[in-house]
Amino acid sequence: APPLPASAPPDAAPRSGRAVRSAPGAVSSLAAPLPSAPVSLTSATVAQLARVPGLTKLLAEHIVAFRKTHGAFRTVSDLLLVPGMTPGVLAQAQPYLVP
Repeated sequence: APPLPASAPPDAAPRSGRAVRSAPGAVSSLAAPLPSAPVSLTSATVAQLARVPGLTKLLAEHIVAFRKTHGAFRTVSDLLLVPGMTPGVLAQAQPYLVP
């Protein structure tokens, strides 16, 4: 990476054309694209679920594990039964999900 200008703060990111760090909650330009069709809670993989806004890879893993143990989700709201799921996260993810 090219050197930082002398006036740059010590924690400034190098000017390499891509972000090195981002603020919590910031959307990275390198993030996976949003799902182009609704994601099925009945059949989605961890990778597919992790692309849904609000869902992290860890939460996606919890969803798949819950489905394996308890069977198919009847409604998207049933996600509130999954450990780690909150009403706020569900509100972000719900438009992209189907049971």
